[in-house]
Amino acid sequence: MSAQTIKMISIDSNMITTDLDRAGYRKMGVDVRCVTTYDQAAKIIGSEPIDLLVINMDYDKVNAPLICKHVKKDPKTKQLPVVLTSVQGIPQKRKEATEAGADLFIVQPVPRQHFIEKLKQ
Repeated sequence: MSAQTIKMISIDSNMITTDLDRAGYRKMGVDVRCVTTYDQAAKIIGSEPIDLLVINMDYDKVNAPLICKHVKKDPKTKQLPVVLTSVQGIPQKRKEATEAGADLFIVQPVPRQHFIEKLKQ
């Protein structure tokens, strides 16, 4: 992989599973690792360099704001950018993301290219 590849972990129930989806992200310089729990994400974070953590706030099996707070308080991961996403663009969701310390809040669905451009900024 090139030095410009973004290594991203996505915690979500809608895992990016198709080869086409993964290929699309790879073309844009993003290597996506999909998991369904924070424990799975933490194992990856502890074993290899990760550039970005994306958590779906609508995924009811995880508490995205709580995970974000935990990541931002841990000295080993506090510099890891965290993006929280939701299909709900309501002010309450944005406020939750901001209060949790998220680096970015994105309303889904968002076109993949736009998402990647925002991440690279």
